[in-house]
Amino acid sequence: MHASLLTGPRSLGRLILTTLLTLAMLTAIGPGDVAEASTANRVREAQTLLGQLGYPAGPIDGIDGPQTRRGLCAWRRLEGRTAHRGPLTSAEITALRTTRRLPAAASGRGVTVDRTCQTVYYREGGHWRKVLRASTGSGGLPRVGSYRIQRTRAGWHTSSSYPAPSPNMYNTLYFDGPIAIHGARQVPTYPASKGCVRVTPKGADYLFARLRVGDPIRVIGRY
Repeated sequence: MHASLLTGPRSLGRLILTTLLTLAMLTAIGPGDVAEASTANRVREAQTLLGQLGYPAGPIDGIDGPQTRRGLCAWRRLEGRTAHRGPLTSAEITALRTTRRLPAAASGRGVTVDRTCQTVYYREGGHWRKVLRASTGSGGLPRVGSYRIQRTRAGWHTSSSYPAPSPNMYNTLYFDGPIAIHGARQVPTYPASKGCVRVTPKGADYLFARLRVGDPIRVIGRY
């Protein structure tokens, strides 16, 4: 009896202290923190789904950044929605869950450059086959319109219009005089080229292996 009288109050004190600490932790996690965690989880799911479909949405990190917005914008475009670089909505994540593949496209082989989303789409056999990261011209180039590939140049070389210390164009597809789609070492999420359409070297390899002189290139959108 003597021992229980001594230990009982101590146990009760520890229980009260633990309860108070738990309540303090729960109070610290406010509604804003819960909402932020929920948004991050939703963005992470969207990044995963976009990547599985073939859209360039950046790393799966739950951050609603420009890379994720680029992939989401491209998905909106190809799914026939209004293309924009705005945030993900609840309705869109629901729609993404039911999307199974890149959608159908016009017949024939060709490319669409999307200035709004900063992407390039390749089509063949009645479907969109590839979505590539791109960076268009900072001065509003290339101009919106329909073109055809006029000439090509394989490998790395230096632009005659905008020379650089090291080669700055790779596997180049010219479609409007000196304006071309070409590989580059830097392809940001915004227009940064002088006038051409930058894609990654890997993307340039993909296009160069499939496109030929005379194939159509269409430029759409506005950044």
